[in-house]
Amino acid sequence: TFKYVQEDMFDYTATNWAFDVGTYYHTGFRSLVLGMSIMNFGPQMAFDGSFTDYSDPLEGGAAGAFEEKDFADYPMPLTFRFGMAMYVYETEDMKVLTALDTNKPNDNLQRVNAGVEFSFMDMLALRGGYKIGYDEDAYSFGAGFKYDLLGAASLRIDYSYSDMGILEAVHRG
Repeated sequence: TFKYVQEDMFDYTATNWAFDVGTYYHTGFRSLVLGMSIMNFGPQMAFDGSFTDYSDPLEGGAAGAFEEKDFADYPMPLTFRFGMAMYVYETEDMKVLTALDTNKPNDNLQRVNAGVEFSFMDMLALRGGYKIGYDEDAYSFGAGFKYDLLGAASLRIDYSYSDMGILEAVHRG
């Protein structure tokens, strides 16, 4: 994917281009699939124009003449992701899907997500997950219900709970 990026901060604007590239691979071993991507690959960017630096009061001197400065270049938030998923148990009525995903941005720590989904008759699903490397987010669990209606239509109801540590719990539906 090729993309045009724009960031606005007050009266300043930074523009750039970037692209994402990824792949999805069926390994041939049971149902194991692998996926990986690199996102926001592109040149460094900088805000246009200049600014007055008021951060050092001694710099202004007695007359208070602060220096105009140009914005410094900064890198795009390059992110590498890798994941895998596989049904570890599968019958006509029941399936157990496991998934593992890792996310490594160039400006933060690596994060790992693990999850499992138990589904019964492609109608009821129970899910759980755990996150490593996050400040507060740790575990989550949820359930889903799907009922096929006439034709290609279906009724779906999903709910999840996420523990956010010292922050309030998050309920999604």
